[in-house]
Amino acid sequence: MAGNYVVPAPRLLSHSNYLQHDHSLDPWVSKIQAMFDSWKKSNHLSSLLFQFFESSQNPYYSALYLMAFSPDLKLAKPTTLAFIAIEEFSRWLNVSHGRPDPQLLNPHLKRFAFVHVTSQKNLALIKLVFKLYKLIDNKDDFVPDIKDMLRKKMYKEASQVVMLLELQDNFAVEDFLVPLVFQDVIGIVEDYMDATPNVRTALIGYLDGIVVSDNPSNDRTTIIHNLDIPDVKYEKLHYKPLSKFMVRLMKKYNLPSTCCPNLTNKKSRGALQFIITRKYRDKSIGNESWREMILETVGNDKELHIELIQSLCTVDDLKEAMHWAQYFSIPFEELPDYLKRSIDEKNGKLLDGSDESNQNVEEEDWEKDTLVSTQHYELPLSSDNIVMIDTLEKLEQLSEFGLSDDLTTVGLDAEWKPAFSHNPSVLSLLQIATKDRVFLIDILSIDKSSSVWHRFGSALFANQNILKLGFSFESDIHMLKENIKVFENLKMTGLGFLDLASLWNTLTKDWSINLPYAVPTSSTKNAASLSHLVHLCCGYPLDKADQFSNWEKRPLRDSQKKYAASDAYCLLLVYDTLKECSLRQKIPFDDVCDELMTKVTVKKTVNKKKTKHHVEKQMPPKPNSEPVGVGWMYAMCVSHLEGLGKKLRMLGIDTDIIPPGQIYEESLHLARSENRIVLASGSLFNRFFNDLPPTFCYKVNDRVSTEDQVTEVLEYYNIAVKETDIFSRCMVCNCNEFARVESHTMKEMIVEATRQATAQPHYEAVTSPEPPRFHVDDLCSSYDVDYEEEEEEDDFQPGPPVHKMHHYQPKPGEIVQLGSCKTTKGADIQLAEIPVGVLDKVSLFNICENCGKCYWDGSHLSRVLQSSNHRFIANIV
Repeated sequence: MAGNYVVPAPRLLSHSNYLQHDHSLDPWVSKIQAMFDSWKKSNHLSSLLFQFFESSQNPYYSALYLMAFSPDLKLAKPTTLAFIAIEEFSRWLNVSHGRPDPQLLNPHLKRFAFVHVTSQKNLALIKLVFKLYKLIDNKDDFVPDIKDMLRKKMYKEASQVVMLLELQDNFAVEDFLVPLVFQDVIGIVEDYMDATPNVRTALIGYLDGIVVSDNPSNDRTTIIHNLDIPDVKYEKLHYKPLSKFMVRLMKKYNLPSTCCPNLTNKKSRGALQFIITRKYRDKSIGNESWREMILETVGNDKELHIELIQSLCTVDDLKEAMHWAQYFSIPFEELPDYLKRSIDEKNGKLLDGSDESNQNVEEEDWEKDTLVSTQHYELPLSSDNIVMIDTLEKLEQLSEFGLSDDLTTVGLDAEWKPAFSHNPSVLSLLQIATKDRVFLIDILSIDKSSSVWHRFGSALFANQNILKLGFSFESDIHMLKENIKVFENLKMTGLGFLDLASLWNTLTKDWSINLPYAVPTSSTKNAASLSHLVHLCCGYPLDKADQFSNWEKRPLRDSQKKYAASDAYCLLLVYDTLKECSLRQKIPFDDVCDELMTKVTVKKTVNKKKTKHHVEKQMPPKPNSEPVGVGWMYAMCVSHLEGLGKKLRMLGIDTDIIPPGQIYEESLHLARSENRIVLASGSLFNRFFNDLPPTFCYKVNDRVSTEDQVTEVLEYYNIAVKETDIFSRCMVCNCNEFARVESHTMKEMIVEATRQATAQPHYEAVTSPEPPRFHVDDLCSSYDVDYEEEEEEDDFQPGPPVHKMHHYQPKPGEIVQLGSCKTTKGADIQLAEIPVGVLDKVSLFNICENCGKCYWDGSHLSRVLQSSNHRFIANIV
């Protein structure tokens, strides 16, 4: 039996590179193969392999022999016997108490290991054999084998072996990196460069010699012929794809431009011609921006100085050519002949007195911009409403006060200096537009590693209650994440982020929306631009004179600030116009926006030619013939019906509000698991209606007021609201557990909170000279409660009356710890929301245990019961 047979020592033939057939191992090999055929990878096979290794006088030889003579070695899969044998051998070495003698790993056996494992393609198996057989200790012995692989054009395999054996110093870039680039096997090239820093500049320099050349075709052909490279991807060797590859590598490895002078020079020349085209053909760049970008582009390169002057002569702007000739101190003899003659003529006129110009002509003319004379959109805000945020203190104040709870929509934009070289662009400015001001956040002036950025991101980007508007702002979001590391893992898509470019495209193609102003496509250079959309919505295009400017230069010019503010603020106007036009043309604007943010397709009811009517989902009969209490209903409102959800909570109904951005499947699972009735409209209602039992999805009429929506829900489900139900739930978090705290305890906590706050550094507020104070109007309006100035109790926050604290009444010492100002569930008590004077009028406060919201007994209960504006009063018994 094979189990009782001791494997003899191997007979290795030094003159052969391959293991020879060993008949003494046939019993073991046959038994192992039979076990594998029956059980594949299993504990039975592992046990048998362990016995095989234990019985061998040289387990290294036995394992290698089993791999080499496995019929499935060439298949290169982890499920093959060849792979499993080496994998189990590795395990056996790790658990074996009597490890084999390292002397058994002689050079002959290592060569056999190298030859056999490199005959297949599985890199994981190659790595494992190289490690187990310690081939790196004899790595120089395998250099001839690698060169043989190169002669066989096995560039990929050779590069992988070189990396595993750390033999990079033995090979040049022409040996396999250049052939791999020509074959477009870029992944292997980058793997090699990742592991070999000193080869990076060598490869870039080699490619720089062929990417820009007087006769690039011949250069490439010569290299292909000399290196005898097969399977060349010629389409990847043109300037554009090859230069893009080089730029990507230089950015990835942060290589200096000096390692590719040819490519750098060509890109600078291209950038120069691009700027000249923008100014003299398109007339879309302002004079100040023009000179900023010229200086950035040509730098100290004398050849580019001459080329600039020659180009300006070509476009017949001799005055500007002379300006730069003087600025760069170009010798007269090096100037273009045309410019020389012009200078001679000018000097001659000066000598005979016929030139009536003066020295200020250039400056006077320069102030008159050469842009196309077109009326542009004007920012409807004064410069005082453009606020620079250029310190951490101001950013912190903006996060705390500028992005207030009543802020619902902002326009977002970002600016950075155009980059023509491989150097990455640096985010310079972030614009946030509200209805009454625009904040310009100076990214370059603020420490990007500060934790203040995290609080700012949470207040704006993570706040799904604020709708962020942008225009094709994928690049803006990318730049934010690239430049401010705390934003790397912040979600900046989904609900709360609306791309107006996509919205415009959808409303135009799918719904044939008509916008206020007709602008022929031929009258604009880019019919898909934000400027064109603003023209359609507001009557005038944007002034883009400062778009292409040096946004890294400080201080920013006033015109730059105005441009940056306009670009963000116009998004608010465009959004309002699109919404107004959609509603007027009976386009389901909210559904379309939800579709774009959630990727849920809206079922069209209108197309370009005619109206299509789809069958409306009909609600089943009312489920309750007799009135039921609020405890019968567990509701769930979709995010855009948040107002309805808070009204239901006010009446004591357990209501979950789906947070913006939550995927549909999660909401559906929650509704099913908690038996909640989903209140929705539009396309979301259709989805829930198809996936939930009858009456567990209610279609809300979103064209009526919130009060009417509440009335319709209560009437359909026949819910009777008792007086004791009103304000029995927290309207913020839906919790119905409250702690009772007497006013003297609240005063002590406020004193403690004030002490902790004053211990922190005091920062000047960004938006006003002092922090905002809560006003009774704001408090009442946030709950849709009518405000009457003569009622003294209007200073009170609506909250659960004292008689409704029916869940528990903890002792005063169990409620809070004065030092922490937290509830028993760890929530911060929201002391700052208590208006001045309330502590002297109210003896008992009710604090939500879950979120820390403070309530007290006021006039709001009677106001709800007496208000004629609340139609749902009929359901209150």
